[in-house]
Amino acid sequence: MNIITSAFLSLLPKRYRVLFTSYDVPCEGAVVSGILQALLSFFVLFRDYHAFFDMRMAQLPTDLLVKVAEKGGDPAIAAFGPMFLIEYLFRVTTILFLFWTIEGVVRAIAAIGAKEILPDLLLCVVALLHAKVAAENHKRKLGSPLSDEVQFDPTRDRLQISSCRPKPWIQLTTISHEGQFYEMVSE
Repeated sequence: MNIITSAFLSLLPKRYRVLFTSYDVPCEGAVVSGILQALLSFFVLFRDYHAFFDMRMAQLPTDLLVKVAEKGGDPAIAAFGPMFLIEYLFRVTTILFLFWTIEGVVRAIAAIGAKEILPDLLLCVVALLHAKVAAENHKRKLGSPLSDEVQFDPTRDRLQISSCRPKPWIQLTTISHEGQFYEMVSE
């Protein structure tokens, strides 16, 4: 698998990644993808701030700038920079690109340090919602659940539970029935 393909596939959650390839995606693709994501997002932030600053300075009346310069000089005009920066930081697009910059750095560090491929967080949210909808549809197709059927063995020290749906039980699960506790032996 080439580096460009693995860079794009590393953005996807595992649920969607398997639709495109049955192979594991190499960590190098996640490194490239994370670095590119961070650099491109930072570049857009930097370029957009200059355009935003120029636009905001152009919106200020000229006579206001002249009065500010007469009273305070260059430092007074330079004070507009931090004010515009604060305004810029609270824009939705700025927050989104800051998020993508930080996410790209985290993804690259995870791929370099832990050899772990972290997908894009927004795509993970989509995958979680997709899984939740699919689970609800599956439950709806199964119909309403029936009661579990409980049977004792003749010595009453073992319990067999028949269920119409799978239970999330493991070997460490303890089951309480009629005031007695039972350990999970087998499925």
